[in-house]
Amino acid sequence: MLLRRLDIASQTRDLTSDSRREGFNAWKIDSNLYHFYRRHRDPSIVYNKKELAPPDPSLMQLYDSAIRHMEGLENLCTEEIAAVEATLSTAAGDAVNNEAQTQSIFNTVLSVAAIILGIPALFLAFYSAGNIVPLRTSQQLVAFSPVGISIVLAGIILVWKRKFISKTLLALASLVILGLAVAMLIFAIIAPAAP
Repeated sequence: MLLRRLDIASQTRDLTSDSRREGFNAWKIDSNLYHFYRRHRDPSIVYNKKELAPPDPSLMQLYDSAIRHMEGLENLCTEEIAAVEATLSTAAGDAVNNEAQTQSIFNTVLSVAAIILGIPALFLAFYSAGNIVPLRTSQQLVAFSPVGISIVLAGIILVWKRKFISKTLLALASLVILGLAVAMLIFAIIAPAAP
């Protein structure tokens, strides 16, 4: 819609500018009126013609009003074009800002997912889960603590970045993190002992 307004305003400005500059082609109908008016508006114009007779005052007044009306319309169209271009520029800036914000949210979610899935998996693979679970002693619980710390860290990152994430997404992510933490703890406690 804004592009259509810009197109209409530009075309209107061009038409009014051409009409004003050409004097509504009055030189074809009444050459005396056209040249007298131009000389009247801009005395610096040099004519090789003889001195012009003044035209009918009512016709001169009507012609002057039409030219001034075209000048006013041309100015309004120029202002409208500037306003629409400023609006389009603002909209483009907002689109870039929204894209950057979306990318930031996406990076945050990926970072949290990497922490939730990566660190516990690396820890359990490195120490062999069979040696740690079931969690029966305090030493096993301490050995399992990096898994819990990584889940808590992921939750802290989500809360820290909450200004970029909607409340619904934050609540959903918090529930997923809490569910994973509880599930890992339950499975670690009730897991059968390694043979």
